[in-house]
Amino acid sequence: MKYRGRPEEITLYGTPIKWSDHVTYLGVTLDKRLTFRKHIKRVRNKAAFVLSRLYYMINGKSKMSLRNKTTLYKTCVRPILTYGCPVFARCEPGLLQKLQVIQNRFLRKATASPWYIRNIDLHKDFRIDSIAKHIKSIAANYFEKARNHPNPLIAQSCVYNTLRGNFKNRCRRPLHVLTDPDDPITLANPPPR
Repeated sequence: MKYRGRPEEITLYGTPIKWSDHVTYLGVTLDKRLTFRKHIKRVRNKAAFVLSRLYYMINGKSKMSLRNKTTLYKTCVRPILTYGCPVFARCEPGLLQKLQVIQNRFLRKATASPWYIRNIDLHKDFRIDSIAKHIKSIAANYFEKARNHPNPLIAQSCVYNTLRGNFKNRCRRPLHVLTDPDDPITLANPPPR
């Protein structure tokens, strides 16, 4: 059996270009197997840093109202977590849970709630969707816009059968996120009627 090493280096105008296991393109880190682990780690660290900078404005002793704290979170931290989410929404649920931890941390800091208050109750009180549900709604909106786009290539790119093929060995594609089951926080907080 032959070992498959890296192919020869490519040269551009005499300058060798080194191979890399990952690349960041338009703010989304793509790795060679499209697992998005490095992207989630980078985004999580960036959001945690921004959340730590906002600590004195959002902690439980702050005079800011809960409504303003929520608005601050939705405008400063959540866009960092969800930027490019139609691309990485299909990643494994454990990686999305790492982003959910940042949102849970915000909810606990904002209310100074003790450890025995459930995250589900905090989401219900703040009327904030879980990260998985928010990403699913952004992806659904994105695919709906792409489907109705005047450019036929863009419209055709999001039309495929998500249920075709062997279920055990099928490759998850971005549109699969729309058929995924809901997460526990979403199931515990049904939408108001």
